[in-house]
Amino acid sequence: MSKPINIEWVSWNKIVNTHYLPILKDQSRNVILYGGRSSGKSNFVAKWLVFKCLNDPYFKCILVREVADTIKESNFKEVRSAIEDLGLSQYFKITENPLQIKCINGNGFIARGMSDITKIKGVHNVSCIWFDEEFPKTIEDYITISTSVRTNKAQNKLIFTINPEVSEADYKDNYFYKMFFASNPTEKTFTNVTSVDIGDKTVDISYTCQHSTYLNNRWTTDAFKAEMLSMQRLNPAKYVTYCLGEWGNKETGGLYHKHFSRSTNTSSSVTYNPDLALFLSVDFNVNPFCSATIWQIDEDKNVLCIDEIASVTPNNNTKGICKEFIRKYANHSSGLFIMGDASGRNKDTRSEQGWNDYKIIETELKHYKPVIKVPSKNPSIVMRGNFINTLFLGEIKGINVIISDKCVHLITDLINLKEDSDGGTKKEKVSENGVTFEKWGHHSDTLAYFLCEALRTEYGIYQHGCEKPKPTLVFKSYNPKTNY
Repeated sequence: MSKPINIEWVSWNKIVNTHYLPILKDQSRNVILYGGRSSGKSNFVAKWLVFKCLNDPYFKCILVREVADTIKESNFKEVRSAIEDLGLSQYFKITENPLQIKCINGNGFIARGMSDITKIKGVHNVSCIWFDEEFPKTIEDYITISTSVRTNKAQNKLIFTINPEVSEADYKDNYFYKMFFASNPTEKTFTNVTSVDIGDKTVDISYTCQHSTYLNNRWTTDAFKAEMLSMQRLNPAKYVTYCLGEWGNKETGGLYHKHFSRSTNTSSSVTYNPDLALFLSVDFNVNPFCSATIWQIDEDKNVLCIDEIASVTPNNNTKGICKEFIRKYANHSSGLFIMGDASGRNKDTRSEQGWNDYKIIETELKHYKPVIKVPSKNPSIVMRGNFINTLFLGEIKGINVIISDKCVHLITDLINLKEDSDGGTKKEKVSENGVTFEKWGHHSDTLAYFLCEALRTEYGIYQHGCEKPKPTLVFKSYNPKTNY
């Protein structure tokens, strides 16, 4: 065990962004600092680890990257810069062959790449691992890293500083997202604890996720801020991950909802207004779930998706959707309009003679006195896609389409659904447990059915360039006497 080096440490407020100060006292085993570019998270971690190296009785940290050759210019460089910037070079010996940093008290840092996992497994008594700018590609690699941090000489920590962009088709399928973020889909900064029984004892395993963007970095230049903001127009996908620091997928091109922007078309402030009518839009596929979105329209031309329903087996049917709607909005009394897939009108969609999906909805939700507003056929996939993208741009009579950020299934559809060569949707199929289904597109279909019907005047003008005689819902209030 080493003795702390007696030096006068600079005030943390002066050398790091105050946003990160709570992490200094965090006791979690896994600490995940994630978010946008230039938020200062790597700079903070480097100075924090240098402090621990100087002051902890025992400290052995592995600096990890997927490719060993990149460590020298990433977390190793950050630690080296922190030592030099703080005027602490006299306390450390830094070598590049091998790539390591030794403190005069016996503590230190070594570098390892994931390409040769045995070199990580072979290091003994590791107290800390720092994985910078990326996370392990597979759950197996994560387990190797996690189980390499095991010593009784110090508190064990795994630290990740990442930009939350993944290469897989859907970031929600990534093991790292599932492990640390899936249970808090609408929260950005949080600490979770998992309790594990070991014999007659219960052990708590905790992890902390802290979000940050360039706005949390007081040393970010105005020029860089301007560059980041310009991405909103030039590259919306990069804007979400680089600027907003939110989870997203690497841009692959060919998206159907090409003008959807999480920065302008989603909000955490979208909430249910009991004085406005509700619009329930339904898609009747059963796998992976039966889908519905719930909407309201206010007097300021804001078209708001306030909620969604993903009714899974054994309730992945029309009755299941209705039961969940009742559970969520049992006391609603300001009117209800039903919209959705026109094929739900077909009598052969249910075995009982004379019944269809909308008849079931009318019966199940009868105390709301619902009004069915479903056309005889669904709008053209190509035309409605162009209309919806124009709405997302805010270019139709100033109408704003805003989706609650808790509608994670709808948002996932909007950022993943591909466009085919003819401008329609390319619904990719997957198989799970022997069932084949379309992975994306069901919740976004409910969006399309709703927007084209609720804004049918605007849609008609967009299609034909002339006014349709039917009134649009967006400019009318609900009248309980007429139901319209």
